[in-house]
Amino acid sequence: MSSLPRLNLAKKTSTYPSFSLDQDYGQTISVDLYRVDLVHDYVFSIVLGSLTGGTSPAWTVSATNPLITHVSIYGDNEPIFDADYQLFMEEAKIVRNYAPSGTNGMVLLGVRDLMKKGAVFEITALPSFKFNQLKMKLAVAPLANVTSGSPTGSSGTTLYLQEEVNPLSEVLNNQTLKKFGILDTRKLQISTALSISGVNDLTEFLSKDGAYADILLAAMTGSSVNYANLSDSLISELKLEINNQVTVFDDYWAILKAQDQAMLQNLPDLGYALKAFSPEGVLSDFLDLTPEDLKRVDLKVTTSNTGVLAALKTEVFPRVYQL
Repeated sequence: MSSLPRLNLAKKTSTYPSFSLDQDYGQTISVDLYRVDLVHDYVFSIVLGSLTGGTSPAWTVSATNPLITHVSIYGDNEPIFDADYQLFMEEAKIVRNYAPSGTNGMVLLGVRDLMKKGAVFEITALPSFKFNQLKMKLAVAPLANVTSGSPTGSSGTTLYLQEEVNPLSEVLNNQTLKKFGILDTRKLQISTALSISGVNDLTEFLSKDGAYADILLAAMTGSSVNYANLSDSLISELKLEINNQVTVFDDYWAILKAQDQAMLQNLPDLGYALKAFSPEGVLSDFLDLTPEDLKRVDLKVTTSNTGVLAALKTEVFPRVYQL
């Protein structure tokens, strides 16, 4: 299999019972996910309720100040997806034209065909039926962080969740999936300090445990992950070297963003850039960091100041789920 196939299976959506968030501000809620179909993505929407108490209370929820601040998905206690709202919604925006509002969300799973409006390669989607336990955890912002006027509570704030899937019957009858199985694909957030002004040698930023389809990068000033500090001027150049001698890529930040715009027909927002190794799902183009003779992975990040680099990596692991 030299490239990921497009299977064009039937699609449907499955909805979950609604969840009241009135008692959950500042907490992390857990949702037991369905374990039936092949999942492409999870989509949620929040209806803001009436605020109580305080003085002229009002909601201040926005794309940059979301009510759900972080989403994680665990299958049998292993992380499958883990990212801050701003990071995974930047991906949804540039790949699927799904703009963030702070009350909506689209969690994209699997490897995406970046040349075809972000359609999932079904062979990398989430086989929910292969897990004994599948949970989504959503971090809810403290009420004081998303309101003004110091309200003491709310009434009617409700979260609606649904999943977009290929039905199990379609999956089990597909000959390609029967032959090749479904690839173990995960999307996880990582971050590191850019501790010097100049060339930062990041030798442990990219884990050597899978093959990378793409990495969504977020550059920000300051000493911690803070999306209010996103910057396009912090990083000037990114260079990846393997074993001190092989240069995998050497990109200027500004040119990388211009290439993203040409590829996606969307310009990444301030501070973001997407490094795509395989826009069309060609397996030989993936950044494979699993070979035994690969001893050193050195991402050299040239900066104008100190700061932080965060990223959402889409990675395919060696395990295959057989039907």
